[in-house]
Amino acid sequence: GCSENRRNWFGGCFRTFCYGADPNRNWDISFDTKRGVSDNPCTDIHPGAEPWDQPSVRVVKNYLEKIKEKLVLYVTYHSYGQLFLLPWAYSDEAPPHHEHHRRVGRG
Repeated sequence: GCSENRRNWFGGCFRTFCYGADPNRNWDISFDTKRGVSDNPCTDIHPGAEPWDQPSVRVVKNYLEKIKEKLVLYVTYHSYGQLFLLPWAYSDEAPPHHEHHRRVGRG
């Protein structure tokens, strides 16, 4: 159990590390599907309460919107797992250019 004076804001013990929202899951694309996410803020797959509610994500979003007429490509690097991640984890349907993405990932 957890003594009353060791409780954190989420109702758990202070010895439990809460990650907060995952910035990769805080975008608005199919935010409400609840696929591949958790409502528990103490997991590493929590998307946040609503899209764009994380300041760091909102800054990137606002910048991309500002330069969208000049934008040709947007690439992000994720070192966790050292994987090449294909888009659209919220759906079983292949994204546009799926085979190209697979070839790049295998390269």
